[in-house]
Amino acid sequence: MTEFVDEIENEESFASNLLIRSAVERQLEILGETLKKFRIAEPELAESIPKIHRIVAMRNVIAHEYGEIDYGIVWAALAAEVPEVLLRVEHMLRDEEC
Repeated sequence: MTEFVDEIENEESFASNLLIRSAVERQLEILGETLKKFRIAEPELAESIPKIHRIVAMRNVIAHEYGEIDYGIVWAALAAEVPEVLLRVEHMLRDEEC
């Protein structure tokens, strides 16, 4: 999902690009739903994923349309939180393969 915004320079460009926003929203829904299920299935292991609760909460806002989506928050999550979460999940998957 982060590759969707590689060419986007700033929050304003992101917020004004409906196609990119829609793609990112969908990917956040998928990631959030997956993390929500993972948190139920493996609560102790899920605790090692940074800010898992924030990604799940963002998914709920997007999926259930709890008011307007704040694209500043989405942009900030893409810049800081999502890469950290994805990296941790990749490490966990790699550890499981060993």
